Amino acid sequence: MTIYVVFGPTASGKTKLALSLAERFHSPLLSIDSRKVYKGMDIGTNKLELLVAAKERELTLLGVDLVSPAETVSAYRFRELVSEQLAALDLIPESLVIFGGTGLYLDSLLFGLPLGDAANTELREEISDMSVEQLQLKISGLDDTALQHMNDSDRKNPRRLQRVLERLSDTKTTKQEALPVPENIRALFADATAYFYLPAVNKSELDEKITKRVLRYADEGWLAEVKTLLSEFSQDIPGLSIMGYTEVVKFLALLEQEQTDAVLREVLEKVALIHRQYAKRQVTWSKRYLRDLPTLYKDATYFPKSVQRLFYSLNGDVRAAEE
Repeated sequence: MTIYVVFGPTASGKTKLALSLAERFHSPLLSIDSRKVYKGMDIGTNKLELLVAAKERELTLLGVDLVSPAETVSAYRFRELVSEQLAALDLIPESLVIFGGTGLYLDSLLFGLPLGDAANTELREEISDMSVEQLQLKISGLDDTALQHMNDSDRKNPRRLQRVLERLSDTKTTKQEALPVPENIRALFADATAYFYLPAVNKSELDEKITKRVLRYADEGWLAEVKTLLSEFSQDIPGLSIMGYTEVVKFLALLEQEQTDAVLREVLEKVALIHRQYAKRQVTWSKRYLRDLPTLYKDATYFPKSVQRLFYSLNGDVRAAEE
């Protein structure tokens, strides 16, 4: 099996490169984006463009529209759902193009990390009544750097803190406690040949692209999309707590009092800032794939048999990484 991994920050051109690779190698596409797993959330996740492009090119697209926005998708749950999608394919693919920016999802597949289902009832009950301070303390006990990678708003948001805690509890599962890696996942990824396409992007240019993309969401009907979700679900569901959607939900509540373009512009600028901060963290995460993987992932149950690394730029140029 040959695996092509396009990993990097939002708005960096991952999708365009992944589509090109999938066409070139006649490969299925597998999205590793924790936001695109939700059905009915297409605009604010930039999924709509992907769905259209994959359909026009007649490409198999996996990893999207997996669950209701009311569900939580841990790395373990994602791996199980992808296993089911792969099992449903008519033929076992000879190659696979993986693209996105959710590192835990990628690592769960590529290295067979020992995972438990963090989104279980017992954990939910344990942390549901915790204060912000208690949640922060518990997170720091699992990862003393996790809070540093969150923005000020998220650090004070109980729902965001609970989701971080669920993910950390997921990844802190020991090999003895871990649920087994699905056999078809292990068969595809263990001893695969992996090509990593990693970002080499100009920060100011990327920030500009991110801001333009977020502003475009409003023109494409993002507010209407969120209104539809609110007509079907509570605002406290996991899907509506993801990046950007929380801010739009708050804005829609303000519309009952006042509706001005200035307020909307302010909200979108805030969402763009959150996306830019997220992109910075994604770039940081991508750098780990330049390191010695067995040294970094000591709990992995398998590794690719060979790894090659390349860099991609915002304009789509690809070059080999210097050894």
